[in-house]
Amino acid sequence: MTGYSTTPRQAAFIRNLRAERGIEDERMPFDGDAASLLITQLLATPRPIRAEAAPAFVPAGKQYFLHDGAVYRTQESKAGRVYAKRLVIPTGDHKRATWDYDSGAIYRLQENEQLTIEQAARLGHLHGFCVVCGARLDDPESVQRGIGPVCVKRIAS
Repeated sequence: MTGYSTTPRQAAFIRNLRAERGIEDERMPFDGDAASLLITQLLATPRPIRAEAAPAFVPAGKQYFLHDGAVYRTQESKAGRVYAKRLVIPTGDHKRATWDYDSGAIYRLQENEQLTIEQAARLGHLHGFCVVCGARLDDPESVQRGIGPVCVKRIAS
């Protein structure tokens, strides 16, 4: 026994650690050393994983999705994390559409929203751009198909 009781800061920290880890014990140690030992033990206790923190579906590698009317492309960062970019169709006389990073979009994409060749062709006809690579559709065959010949293979694979 050290001669001092649990300090208010120790007590508050213990309550916070217990709450974070889902421990419903309300007892507080009387001794400062016991409080320090309990804090060490609580810090070593893993936090529970929240269901909403981990998405049910995270696509791997480069895939294409149609979510809420927008086309998304997923890709892997150099660090190995998968993220999503949204296709931005330009207005005016631009040569290409662009892909912009969309924070949090990776968690909204669903497996059943993967872009089909038919959807890509319909959007290509509508916007005049290939929704896979973003190029303007100029070649007569690509215009008729609504998607370029190389990009058809990207969606099909």
